[in-house]
Amino acid sequence: MKRPILWMCAPLLAAAVFWTGFQTARDDDFYAMRKNFELFGSVYEQVVGSYMVRVDPERFMRSGMDAMLETLDPWTDFLDEADNVAMQLRGQPGIGEVPVNLGSREGRVTVLAPEALTGAYLQGVQTGDVFVSVDGQPADSLSVVEVRELLRGEPGTTVEVTLLREGEGNLPFVLKREPPITRFVGYTGRVEGTDVALVKLDAFGPGAAREVDDALEDLEDTGAVTGLVLDLRDNPGGLVNEAIDLVGLFVPKGTPVVSTRGRSPESNRLYATSDEPDYPDLPLVVLVNRGSASASEIVSGALQDLDRAVIVGEATFGKGLVQVVRPLPYNTSLKITFSRYFTPAGRGIRKDALEEGGEPARTFRTTNGRNVREGNGIEPDVAVPLPEAGPLVTALLREAAFFRFAGVLVAQEGDALRAASAASNRLEMPSDTPELFRSWLREDGFVFDSELLSRTESVAEIAPSGADAALETLRRLAAEEENTAFRDAEERILALLRQEVAARILPPDERIRRANRADPTLADGLDLLQSGRYTSVLGG
Repeated sequence: MKRPILWMCAPLLAAAVFWTGFQTARDDDFYAMRKNFELFGSVYEQVVGSYMVRVDPERFMRSGMDAMLETLDPWTDFLDEADNVAMQLRGQPGIGEVPVNLGSREGRVTVLAPEALTGAYLQGVQTGDVFVSVDGQPADSLSVVEVRELLRGEPGTTVEVTLLREGEGNLPFVLKREPPITRFVGYTGRVEGTDVALVKLDAFGPGAAREVDDALEDLEDTGAVTGLVLDLRDNPGGLVNEAIDLVGLFVPKGTPVVSTRGRSPESNRLYATSDEPDYPDLPLVVLVNRGSASASEIVSGALQDLDRAVIVGEATFGKGLVQVVRPLPYNTSLKITFSRYFTPAGRGIRKDALEEGGEPARTFRTTNGRNVREGNGIEPDVAVPLPEAGPLVTALLREAAFFRFAGVLVAQEGDALRAASAASNRLEMPSDTPELFRSWLREDGFVFDSELLSRTESVAEIAPSGADAALETLRRLAAEEENTAFRDAEERILALLRQEVAARILPPDERIRRANRADPTLADGLDLLQSGRYTSVLGG
């Protein structure tokens, strides 16, 4: 009788030991918290009450809070009363904005995370960039709310800003104000000449999964659909429940899609599909890139782990964190990272394992036994790397040069461009577009800040008299370097100009159809669906 009693007591004893250890750890945390809170309060009281000059109590405390939060991830931020009001006003119809997440770090307005869909992200704005000026106003004297208001305005207009980036100094940007998204499926149609459906989802807003379902139903009403390419490139994510519902269109009811894990028990949750799938057997390819974030990563990661879709493109953004907004006194709040997202196979989405000092990337198995890796967002099954922009194109993107020149070109020659394009059934550009673009850049004051040019100007400041000939030679070499950079990037420059001109003179569906013809990632996804590669990649 003693042996069964021992076996019954063992779990209780183990639980008691675990609880004792857990409770001890919690007690240690609470003791440390009380101790350091008391120390912090004492320092605050002494400085505000006794420092040799008056210290602004609110500004001093806010600096302390910002410094604490700066040791955490970029998405955890204190929101004061003005921040809360501004957050409620975001997305108002008719008002454009530069959608970047802003916060205060060391008393300066800082980019916490550019939203992946936006021009700001695509123009090269990065987490950690500090605002130096906005619309001609020095940012040091501006609050987060004031900067955000200066970034708002008429959709389609631009605002000039200067950002300070560690290691690169001040960088000028001309950022585009974008209208809020109200419809989330940006394009639906068949890939030209095929029965394969193409659906581009721009964001996971309310009803996004239903929009995708409706789009597929409409296509099926016009004929058979033999496969689907779901385009999640540059989709910044949104509502988690929409991501789960979208996966639920393709997998059995009750299938796990994503889990969250955090420190507190209430943060640990498993999300599964709740409805029978409408398209359980439809071959599926999902396109992703470095701009696919959050809910886009939940969808692509789940479909990859379940071997329900082939993922094509580039590694995703790698956010993978859950934020909640907790109310605080005086109509303030704290946006805090509460937990992490994990795919059905158990891998984290957060892009941290491959960063310096991060944990080694671990490998997991899909349903069919394929290896998938964590620590770099969602890595594609079929990689289609796109060429790097290069320093010249990067500088032009920062200045919104393609966007602005296209507006000038269409204003001057729009009727001729439309007529020529209609006659040839392709987008026609003036034969001298590169020369026109460079002439416009010179008039606009653009200077390609090459390394050679920077060294030349530095030498010019300290050059002795009589060195004019040598300096002139250096400037000539810098000009030749600039000409070479423009020649090497000409194809990429023309492609970006065509894209901006097409947005102004072609109907949206026609513009997307023409862009699809030259899309290498889409071409690879289509080839997968139309060949035996689809089944072989999934390993089924």
